[in-house]
Amino acid sequence: MRRRHVIAALGSTAVAVAARSAWAQERRPARLGFIGGGEPSESRAFLSDLTTGLLKLGYDRARFTVIERFAERQPVRIQALVEELEAVGVDLIVTHAAAVSPVVRAKRTTPVVYQLSADPVSVGLAAELSKPQLNATGLTLMAAELNGKRLELAREFGPEWRRLAVIYSPLHPGEHLERAWIDDRAKVLGFDVAYYGASNKETLRSALGKIEANPPEAALILSDAFMLQEHATVLGGAASLRVPVFAGWAAFAESGALCCYGPRISEVIQRSAVYVDRILRGSKPVDLPIERPSLFELVINLDAAAKLGLTTPSAVLARADRVIG
Repeated sequence: MRRRHVIAALGSTAVAVAARSAWAQERRPARLGFIGGGEPSESRAFLSDLTTGLLKLGYDRARFTVIERFAERQPVRIQALVEELEAVGVDLIVTHAAAVSPVVRAKRTTPVVYQLSADPVSVGLAAELSKPQLNATGLTLMAAELNGKRLELAREFGPEWRRLAVIYSPLHPGEHLERAWIDDRAKVLGFDVAYYGASNKETLRSALGKIEANPPEAALILSDAFMLQEHATVLGGAASLRVPVFAGWAAFAESGALCCYGPRISEVIQRSAVYVDRILRGSKPVDLPIERPSLFELVINLDAAAKLGLTTPSAVLARADRVIG
């Protein structure tokens, strides 16, 4: 499972450019607008990885500036932020996470590059991944089929386990795709799956209360921005019940989950720089297919395993990209 290539929609071949952009013609530093949906601290990693991606493409810091705006968890502010960025003449707008849909749907003429965890088709941003719409394109972290791999990992840790709790946000677009993969693979592996949906703090407390009343032998978190935001609550609840947790993003393993297998997020964000570069050079978003993850990582938390009294299978350790503890 090491860093397996699944899709590289753009490949390494440059997309043909019909017309040079204003930036390319004027040979001036690129002006990149950035809109974050939350506080500045929530976007630091994204902006750092995006900058790294641009530097890898040969940009130096004198060739681009990033003008940042933050909605501070108020989506109604995003239209005004878009207008501010267009007023100062940005060449394109970059965004991620919860800000993606409102930015893409805002009234604007500036192209958008995005990175989101959801399925762009389910969100309504594309007819299909090869056909982005609304003068915007980018990358998605959604790889629903990986849930089958996570269930296989759970089976390796617990050959006798049957009861599996899945904690998810019903508001996360593409959640139905993930559930379909889970249901299919669970039948083969012999898991009885119970789903616990939560999209705010109140419903999360309710879901964790139901899990406490009927503890599973393992739990799977469907990764999205809300679950990441509430990871301490979810992982704390599981730890109190001594339930091993599996998830898709390494951040969960870093916070106490037993095992995570999913996209190498920093690589996905750095890949966004390729889209930025091509649009700056004149490509249109409609001509740049939305890309799915191509590099994955398996992260094992040995400290979590020790607290649960579990032995990590040697075959799993041999495949791990990173071991914590």
